[in-house]
Amino acid sequence: MVPTKALIVLAALAAVALGGVVRRDAEKSGSSEHHGPSFMEGLDDATKEKFHAIFFDRSLKGEAKDAALLNLATASLTPEKLAEFKSHQEEWKQRRAQWKANYEAKYAKLSPNAKKAADEIKGLWENDSMNRAAKKAKKEEILKSLTEAERKEVEGLHPHHRHHFEPKFMRDLPQETKDKFTAIWRDHSLKGEAKDAALTKLAQSTLTPEQLTEFKENMAKMAEWRKEMEEKLAKLSPNARKAADEIHAVWENEDLDWKEKKEKMEAIKAGLTDAERAELKTLHGGRRGHHGGHHGGRRGHHGKGGKSSSESKEQ
Repeated sequence: MVPTKALIVLAALAAVALGGVVRRDAEKSGSSEHHGPSFMEGLDDATKEKFHAIFFDRSLKGEAKDAALLNLATASLTPEKLAEFKSHQEEWKQRRAQWKANYEAKYAKLSPNAKKAADEIKGLWENDSMNRAAKKAKKEEILKSLTEAERKEVEGLHPHHRHHFEPKFMRDLPQETKDKFTAIWRDHSLKGEAKDAALTKLAQSTLTPEQLTEFKENMAKMAEWRKEMEEKLAKLSPNARKAADEIHAVWENEDLDWKEKKEKMEAIKAGLTDAERAELKTLHGGRRGHHGGHHGGRRGHHGKGGKSSSESKEQ
């Protein structure tokens, strides 16, 4: 039996093997095969990587990033794909403007201590000299210095990010209950049926009947996805399986930021033959992660205020 946590290797391979930025556009169409913007579907890996490089170029922000993407799209996409790209960009600009307006409205209402903490946390994610683990530790230190009310003020600045990374049944739960579910998911000492049992016990004691139904549906999808992944992993050649395990280890390393993880995963792939890399790509054809994307779900390409969404998510 493959450990439940190993299933997140799919998310890592999705981001690296296809060279695309993982977003939730596929949910709108019901597709489970393509996880990036629709205009990138069917593009060759080299072109996808060019888009990917711009998406994650932190030196490019706002209009400059949009212009670079448009130049690449105009030079590389068919008229039909270019129309999809422009529609995608317009939708994203509208979302970005709305997120910015919502943020500014909430920021203006913060108490003095909460506003100071929000500024300090924002400064953390703009500090390129700190690694991800250090930033997270410092952020927690800042939050712990606040009262419960002030902490809720700060956390309330980014509610949409939590919704993107939570399964539906969790969205309206108290933060304390969400933390309990998250703790079980991240407890690597619990595997397979033991983890499922712990989640089910917590769900039965905390959820409403409607939420419990959603939870059971989520667990059923998780079981189906686990079975698919077990079958696919079992078919890998020794070298491809070793690479999958190494990529999983990189993905689990919380001391690495996204750029560092990507570089290490690319290095692992570079040591494989074309056939072995093709094997890894077969893992991507399955379903999306069962936790709502905690380990590799949606990644928008700009993020609020010109940041990459990996930064915005961490905030």
